[in-house]
Amino acid sequence: MLVEVGVTTMRIVERCIDLVLMGGNDLFHNGLRALLDRDPSFRLVADVEDAVQVDVIIVDLDSIDVDESFRIIDRWHSCGIVLIGGEREQGRVRELLTRGASAYLRRTVLFDQLAATIKSVSVGSDDIVITISREDLPLFASAASVRLSARETDVLELVCQALKNDEIARQLFISQGTVKRHLANIYTKLGAVSRIDALNKAVAAGLLSARQAGPDSVRAT
Repeated sequence: MLVEVGVTTMRIVERCIDLVLMGGNDLFHNGLRALLDRDPSFRLVADVEDAVQVDVIIVDLDSIDVDESFRIIDRWHSCGIVLIGGEREQGRVRELLTRGASAYLRRTVLFDQLAATIKSVSVGSDDIVITISREDLPLFASAASVRLSARETDVLELVCQALKNDEIARQLFISQGTVKRHLANIYTKLGAVSRIDALNKAVAAGLLSARQAGPDSVRAT
């Protein structure tokens, strides 16, 4: 790129941005890798663990579980981190942004917009880039408002282990009536109608990992 200043012409060399793409090997992931490979502004790094320098990490939330996504943020927060996908887990997205992710884009994002976002976060700006649809805005906002008490979280985690109310009561040294009251509060806060519904919505709100809330682990009380 050439920039003219008065009668002097200066050449500014744009440094190549080193990228790591974290996710699966589905059609979206492979297509994105091919597009990034063709853009001379970017250089894909095979393994973030072995890289000398990484400017930006792109995290495909649809192919990385909750625990792994938080591990990436906690370990590589000094890099620019761009989140893609995860449209049904807005609570998780908000928590990742709070912890240090730099941008969130839907999977339907155009490549030019993705490229501009990568360049923006690579310079270490404190701004956060978020691209969501108008339809997703209420879900994105409501997920952030869900807050469980410490005891409600204890109860929900034991529900994940398929424990019945009497078993939860024994584990926490509380009465079954108190367990039911906590469950009622959890249902109200999450807008849930059953244990399975509560677990699914807790995952969507970033309160539980998908691994914790596996549907096979839940049985009726």
